[in-house]
Amino acid sequence: MTQGLVGQCQRFNGTSSFVAMPGTAASKLNFPEQGIYSVSAWVNTVALDGQFHTIASKGDMQYNLQIRSQSNEWQFSECRAATGYAVVRSPASAGSWNLITGVRKGDRQYLYVNGVCTDSIIEITIGGTGRSTASDFVLGKCPKRWGTFSTA
Repeated sequence: MTQGLVGQCQRFNGTSSFVAMPGTAASKLNFPEQGIYSVSAWVNTVALDGQFHTIASKGDMQYNLQIRSQSNEWQFSECRAATGYAVVRSPASAGSWNLITGVRKGDRQYLYVNGVCTDSIIEITIGGTGRSTASDFVLGKCPKRWGTFSTA
């Protein structure tokens, strides 16, 4: 635990400190591709260090909210059944609290930072092996991406 925006918060290192929600692979958190849902977290990243840092994820092959430090960006992505990701992004900052929210509304996708829509233009990236709904929901860790940040 560490000091958060309002009281104590969890500090994640991406390997041994994270929150996994067992049994959520087949739960209501298993949103359909191009469904209607949102994912949100208060985040205070220690540094932008050239690595991916997972904030909240339903596996690497469904949807995730993350920090992509190579380009200093917040990202919200949804994996597509055809190999690739639908991504919206916005400039990231370290050392201060930010409310990061990814919204999917059918064929539209939005990224909000501190309540302001910062991106709604979906970029399709190629990669991955296709969509999978087999993973549980996790805060602070993704099987292929490790990192350190705090969330309230």
